[in-house]
Amino acid sequence: MTLTLLMLLQVALCDGRATSKTKPFPMKPYVLDAETFQQYPVSAGRPPQGRWLIDPTFGTFFMRVSNSDPAARDGDGLRRGFTTTLYSSMPDWSNDERFQIFYTGTEGHVLHNGQPPFERIARLPIAPTDIEHVYWSWRPEKANVFYYPSSFAGERRLYKATVSPSGTIEKVALHDFKAGPTACTSTDARGLRLSTMGMSRDARELVGMSCGNVCWIYSIAEDKVLGSPNRDCETGLPSRNAPFMTPSGTRAYAATGQYKGLSFNVSDTLPLANVDYGVKEEHRSIGKSKGGADIYTSVLFEAQKSGAAIRPSATLMAVDMLTGAWKVLIGQTTGWPGPFTTVHTSMVSANNPGWIYASQVGAPDIGNPNPQGHNVLYAANYDTGQVCQLTHVRTWAGVRQGNKFGYWGEPHPNGSSSGRFVAWNSDWHNSDTVDVYILDNTRHLTAAQAAKVAGK
Repeated sequence: MTLTLLMLLQVALCDGRATSKTKPFPMKPYVLDAETFQQYPVSAGRPPQGRWLIDPTFGTFFMRVSNSDPAARDGDGLRRGFTTTLYSSMPDWSNDERFQIFYTGTEGHVLHNGQPPFERIARLPIAPTDIEHVYWSWRPEKANVFYYPSSFAGERRLYKATVSPSGTIEKVALHDFKAGPTACTSTDARGLRLSTMGMSRDARELVGMSCGNVCWIYSIAEDKVLGSPNRDCETGLPSRNAPFMTPSGTRAYAATGQYKGLSFNVSDTLPLANVDYGVKEEHRSIGKSKGGADIYTSVLFEAQKSGAAIRPSATLMAVDMLTGAWKVLIGQTTGWPGPFTTVHTSMVSANNPGWIYASQVGAPDIGNPNPQGHNVLYAANYDTGQVCQLTHVRTWAGVRQGNKFGYWGEPHPNGSSSGRFVAWNSDWHNSDTVDVYILDNTRHLTAAQAAKVAGK
């Protein structure tokens, strides 16, 4: 099957998956080899790289794709043996799923094959201002192109990188933002930055940008700086980031205060709807519904008042950015337990609209007496409301005392464009590395395989 054909396929992520809201799904102390059904005890450390494995609880197929060095340390002795996705809200995969980009503690950004066995291709000679600020183009005609800002050695430029079939890249500076109207100088503390939510998917390729405490929108296709209602964006605060672009390119999100924000028209910067009420602002993602609506997804740890109504707490909430209409997909009001700790949402599968991934760490214990929803990766559909659990993410991610990697072990799920694959990070029960794992949503246990798994 060609990559072009793969792009046209849409994967129903919950077909054959665990949809029960009450059945316990305990995490087993082992995983299985998908060919031999050999058990790999978690006490023995991370499973083999490059082999399909089976989660014995959910019956799903996944693979460890990176090979972080457990001995890696920085000058202060801190562990650097980690490989991670870019983040939940920016795609790791190119739009044609040929390539993907990860971040490592030893090499920086690295390019991997986007198809099984997802092998490493090369280190990328790029220096983005921040780990997350690497954007693959959503445009099919630019499937081998990504963008990043650089603030090193005093520069303030946005770069375009074109990836060759062999994995080498050609870099071109698109715009120098030291000039007006942005006047991004080398003395600004936080440098030139992109927002943490990706870019628009229309032909203009709009990105939210900031420099110091000034924010704006930039059109890559037009080489044009546009306005923003939160021009004075105070980027030193996590709730005052650059505008978040929507897939349509017609609207964006702007922070208006701590944990609060609104959507606005790009054309005239006029507000449209309130979006946030107490939302954990960095743990969110923007995508689109099957009908084309721009959708904002997030976690809501505590119930918040929204006008006369109360928004209940939720592991996954979704908001229509045009109207402000919201719905709970995963939460107690829809029959699911939680939210638990360390929740991240992801809606980056551009060619599989409506589908959202959500991970939560919660209690990462094998044999947890109340296991429903803990340490799992969910899939949910905005349009239908369907929700299922895909796999255990098997990470401590900073929630247990004595964890070795903290932030780097957070799952940060990231789906491929078609939805066939989803990647996440795991410290594998507090092992000596963090690695990227990828699940194939098209693989299902046969009846014969399920019988063998049940006997393990």
